[in-house]
Amino acid sequence: MSSFLREFEHLKIPLQTIKDATNNFGEDKFIAEGGYGKVYRGEFLGSEGVMITGAAKRWSTSNEDGDPEFQREIMLLSDNKHENLISLLGFCYENNERILVYKYAPNKSLDFHLQDPNFTWIQRLKICLGAARGLEYLHNPRGAQRVLHFDIKSANILLDENWNAKIADFGLSKYGPATRNRSYLITQAKGTQGYADPVFLQTMIYTKESDVYSFGVVLFEVLCSRFCFDPKFNDRRRSLPILAKTSTKEEIRDNYVSFDLRQQMEEDSFDKFVTVAHQCLGKQQKQRPSMDLIVKEIETALKFQERRNVFSSDVNVASSSTPHAKKDQVGGNPDDDMIKRWSTGREGNLRSLLATLHDVLEPEIGWERVSLTQITGIRGVRKHYAKAVHLIGPVMLKERGASSREKYICRKVHEILKVGRLGFNPEERELREKQGKFW
Repeated sequence: MSSFLREFEHLKIPLQTIKDATNNFGEDKFIAEGGYGKVYRGEFLGSEGVMITGAAKRWSTSNEDGDPEFQREIMLLSDNKHENLISLLGFCYENNERILVYKYAPNKSLDFHLQDPNFTWIQRLKICLGAARGLEYLHNPRGAQRVLHFDIKSANILLDENWNAKIADFGLSKYGPATRNRSYLITQAKGTQGYADPVFLQTMIYTKESDVYSFGVVLFEVLCSRFCFDPKFNDRRRSLPILAKTSTKEEIRDNYVSFDLRQQMEEDSFDKFVTVAHQCLGKQQKQRPSMDLIVKEIETALKFQERRNVFSSDVNVASSSTPHAKKDQVGGNPDDDMIKRWSTGREGNLRSLLATLHDVLEPEIGWERVSLTQITGIRGVRKHYAKAVHLIGPVMLKERGASSREKYICRKVHEILKVGRLGFNPEERELREKQGKFW
């Protein structure tokens, strides 16, 4: 241990300094407790003379076998620095005390927020993307060795003051050769029940794809707003990984995603996210995507969602303040209030539906794509979608063998916006409803 300490002498923090910062490990400074010991908040003087809020993780004195994990965290966090990895401020190994001091993450860990109804879908996407980037950095380093984390879980993804994800807790982590695409380690079972790769538990062979499996469990926790293990159930719902692997996208969306979260989601965003999450839980390790691919897929899911938010903002402005909107409110068409409501309300998002519907109808002969910026008010929507009614009706969908995704989107347009009713006067509408020509 002495030679190791000499190598990292520049990171040593005197025990008395930590005691002063944490009020002698006072209860008023207590943050959390784990199997290793307790964590305390304190103010520490940084290298540039600026005070930094830190979190001091104090190893329990009863943990006699903690030296390897203690040294491993110091070494790994000293060698690997990334905006999505927790920052190590220093350590103390003095008077039988083992303490690691990290930069404080005031918004706690991801698991604290999974069931929060105010935790939005776009927040969840950004946090997952940050964590994915951190893990991708560990798996694809610029040096000769990659890091296998061994304990990826929502409790080990910390959130800073800006809600940026920081991967933490490297006590079980190990180096593996980055020169091999399929580097692996033969080791004893470690990690957390529910998150651990079943292939690893059977073979004791750990690969970077084992980290990917654990990350997939976290993705489903974020999507379903629950923990990976729920003892209140006595069926497959008890284990989130089993539930996810035995459920279709549609079943997950309709049965296991909360109503509030589902209403926020752009359909393509959900589809991208749940697809890559399913791939992470692949039965065989070689079936699972690499972390760089996962980063790209979550980036795409986030772009889809941000596009929806931009459309929502545009529609809100158009429906409330633009000359087009004011002009369109005159006319008394019974559909107008309904379209305006769905343009601005929380139940749905008009522009997102239109954008997605454009993609569905793109290959159709006779479909003329119209820029969404041209649809600045109710009149524009009614005029534009009168041309699309026959292309998204159930008969046309059946004839061309539309995918379930297409059917879902088109049905949503009919159900929510009642596009098939636009462009008809009340008498025509009543007649068509009697003939059953609407959804």
